[in-house]
Amino acid sequence: MSFRQQVLHSAPIIAFTLVIVFLGLSLGGYDSADPPGWNASPRNEPPTNPCGPVGATLAHLLFITLGWSSWFLLLGLAVLDLLVCVRRPVPDRLGPSLGFGLVLVVTAGLIHKLAPNLEPSPPVGSGGYIGAFDVKRGTGWHQITAAEHFGRAAMRGRVGSRRERRRTPRDLWQKSKPKFR
Repeated sequence: MSFRQQVLHSAPIIAFTLVIVFLGLSLGGYDSADPPGWNASPRNEPPTNPCGPVGATLAHLLFITLGWSSWFLLLGLAVLDLLVCVRRPVPDRLGPSLGFGLVLVVTAGLIHKLAPNLEPSPPVGSGGYIGAFDVKRGTGWHQITAAEHFGRAAMRGRVGSRRERRRTPRDLWQKSKPKFR
């Protein structure tokens, strides 16, 4: 195989490695005050992320979704790149992928539970939205947002709304009489 064919054959591996390095630099330079984020005021203009606005947006999305476990995602991608680079065949791809996804979810929940105030973190907490989801109580993400502002009118349904009509049995509904002029 000539040198040109070797380079063309390994180009996808090199591109994937560059994507992982870009992702690592983006996560390393995450600042919640960069423009896609809403955690700080005033915002950094231009973004302080070493990968620019694209890296700031990518890091913001990963930190909002997974929190600090996004570094574990980066580690998983690096291991995947190593497996591709060694050209080791993986017979079953679905099982390990689902398992790794579950490990990411559990890691986000553990980080959110054990270290809730890591800095820099998104406003929802150090585990991101995935770590903030409370399956045991069934409350979901509302435990963080609605619990702090319980009496706000924006979170209650309007009087006579569909939600309130569903609570009232149908035989207790009052019939309205249309008025014609």
